[in-house]
Amino acid sequence: MEIEGDDGVSRVVKSLPLSEEKKFLGVYDSPEGGNKIQIVKKREKVETFVQRMTCGKLPSYLGWMAYRFKLWTSVSYGLGVMTNDIEDVDHLLDKTDHKMMNVLGVASTIKK
Repeated sequence: MEIEGDDGVSRVVKSLPLSEEKKFLGVYDSPEGGNKIQIVKKREKVETFVQRMTCGKLPSYLGWMAYRFKLWTSVSYGLGVMTNDIEDVDHLLDKTDHKMMNVLGVASTIKK
């Protein structure tokens, strides 16, 4: 489809299927709903953070600062507009949360 812009120049707009997710303003979304790619990206971001923090051997107070100001701000962005079912994300970060407990100075004797 071609649309004429404000400057008089025609631009081609690609027509996508409703189920295809596209990144827009930092969030993967599709008109059909269900942000599966966005969930995968958030999980990968948390796993990368936990891996880097584990290898970094920082004191726990710096781990908490990094968690609060680096990880949580990036992971929480876009949560309000996601259209996934609760069942899809209910246990999304359980494994990484357990691994992160050591980084944050919490005793990880709790069973998974």
